Amino acid sequence: GGTYNLLTYDDRIQMTKNNLILTNYQKEPVLIKSAGSRYGFILTGDNIIVDGFNLDGFASAVSFGKTSIQKNLIIKNIKVQNSGEGFVGSYDGSTTILKGALFKNIELIKPDTSGYVIGLHCGGPPCEDIRITKANIDLTGSVGGGSGADGIAMETGNNILIEDSVVTGASADGIDLKASKVAVVNTIVKQITRNGIKFWQGGDIINSISTDTGADAAIVFDGPGKYRIINSVISFHNKNGQNSYTATFGYDNGNSGMEVEIINSIFHKNVGSVWINSNAKLTLKNTIFSGGTQTGRYVDYNGVAYGDTYAQQGWGQKITELDASLKEVSDVGFVDADKNNFQLKTTSPAIDSGIATLATTDLAGVSRPQGQTFDIGVYEITTSSQTPIPTNPTPIPTNETQNNETENPTTQQNNMPKLTTIIITPTTPKTTDKLTVKTTYSDGNPSKVILRWMIDGVQVRAKAFRDVKSGTELTFDLDPRYTDPGDKVHIFATANDGTNHLKKKSEVVTIGSSSTAVTIEKSKIDTLIKLVEEFLTLLKNLRN
Repeated sequence: GGTYNLLTYDDRIQMTKNNLILTNYQKEPVLIKSAGSRYGFILTGDNIIVDGFNLDGFASAVSFGKTSIQKNLIIKNIKVQNSGEGFVGSYDGSTTILKGALFKNIELIKPDTSGYVIGLHCGGPPCEDIRITKANIDLTGSVGGGSGADGIAMETGNNILIEDSVVTGASADGIDLKASKVAVVNTIVKQITRNGIKFWQGGDIINSISTDTGADAAIVFDGPGKYRIINSVISFHNKNGQNSYTATFGYDNGNSGMEVEIINSIFHKNVGSVWINSNAKLTLKNTIFSGGTQTGRYVDYNGVAYGDTYAQQGWGQKITELDASLKEVSDVGFVDADKNNFQLKTTSPAIDSGIATLATTDLAGVSRPQGQTFDIGVYEITTSSQTPIPTNPTPIPTNETQNNETENPTTQQNNMPKLTTIIITPTTPKTTDKLTVKTTYSDGNPSKVILRWMIDGVQVRAKAFRDVKSGTELTFDLDPRYTDPGDKVHIFATANDGTNHLKKKSEVVTIGSSSTAVTIEKSKIDTLIKLVEEFLTLLKNLRN
């Protein structure tokens, strides 16, 4: 632990060799400050882990990349403040080719407001197989609103996943991904000077929020590819500001290789319409437009303007002419959108108005559906008290997922198992432990019971046990690559009578301090090479 000053311009912590781990001893706080140095960390070796540091005052806090392929980089539990560049590839203009990287629990706050500020940027040649999870990039107060001062940006590459993250206050774009096979999941982008989320070669926006953005559009899809917006909210683009489109799909490209799907999403109080190139294939279903626009139009597609107000003026068509499942409402029923609370009121027309999608849990980790079918938007309404939009990178489960049984009261359940207990051992697991879970219930068919588990609100997609018999002991292996002391492990059982009437019960344990540091770090190195393969499988499943 302690504070360490890098005194001269050329002082830095440089890791050029392969198979290295640098971590804080026994999780003691370590602060590395610039007292004249430009760089904090420069990482160019393969199979490197950097874990558990605070950096302060650097022009470039964490740099990576080299003149050949750099493989398998893990950067986790890093906090950067009072700096210009947070996490940046293409060190000194080198030919960066990064293949396989995990950025977890990274934070950039209180940026250096005297100049150009970047959050996480991988520039130059391809960056491939990148997972960014639980990132908090807050560039509030930054200047230099050129096209490069983004929150998160990838200039080229493929297989990029951004999940459970928050991007705030970028003076350029929030997220700008020129790579292919990209996804933004369970992520919030807010208070952005230019575009909120921009994709260039296809990609998915799932369970995500873009709010309070500027420039020409909140969402930009540029080139050929398949694009999807699923269970997301786009709000307050250019609120009380200049006239512009809310989203543009293929605005600068006339080719017909673009497919756009918008499902179970909400466009709320934006200044303009969604513009879609007439050569693009559009699927727009179960989506709500609310709060009006300056023109009264919500969608411009194939030479026709859609919007009920616009149609009443004799200039366009009603929104239902595009699809009967679409709605235009004056009030979508958010709890308090002006304060970034996009939970649904019990009177919201978004409740039970969606269709089943791949977003089987909402932004807070609540499983879908809670009622007859999916709700529209990022949150599924529950019987618990409503909670505001999370301000940290980790989605926080609502009270509904705690140790309470809930039931849909509208219809008598048929052969519904009555959940009684969930017992998790050990009660304070280590990051490498195996959890044993016993679920008991009565009066029901075991084929109706499903057991799932989550870590810090993120569902572990590979673990869902079905047909759980009462009293059966199941095991869950914790993985030190993705868990840290203090993470909460939620395990919950769902009983379904086959008609979407649900009962739930859950338990939670908190991961304690690590077992011996040597054992854990060796485990990380032994399994590091598998990271890319597992990530590719996860992304493939996500897109399917």
